[in-house]
Amino acid sequence: TVQTDLGHNKVMLENRVYTGDLNGKRVTVEAWVRSEQAAEFRLQLKVIPQDGVDYGNKFPTSDVYSSETTYQRYLFRHTVGGAIDSIQFKVLMGSAPATFYLDDFSITIEEL
Repeated sequence: TVQTDLGHNKVMLENRVYTGDLNGKRVTVEAWVRSEQAAEFRLQLKVIPQDGVDYGNKFPTSDVYSSETTYQRYLFRHTVGGAIDSIQFKVLMGSAPATFYLDDFSITIEEL
């Protein structure tokens, strides 16, 4: 439950860190989300590049999504554009008070 409206990154759900180089691969995150009232959230990846790699945006983030009162499927894709040590998935909430229900997350890694 989000009880304040301090911004998308004030309430986060994070998964375990995946270690391994995914350079040149596309990561697709799928999540099923609902809330008791419509509320905004975002999906984000935290990328830790290998030493000496200038990765650029280390926090690729989805557009702002608006949840509904029934479960809806949300997708976020990012192509890894450099050698990395690890990657972590996050759900960013907190832009408005709401009770979120997050279910059935999956992450697919594809060769390009």
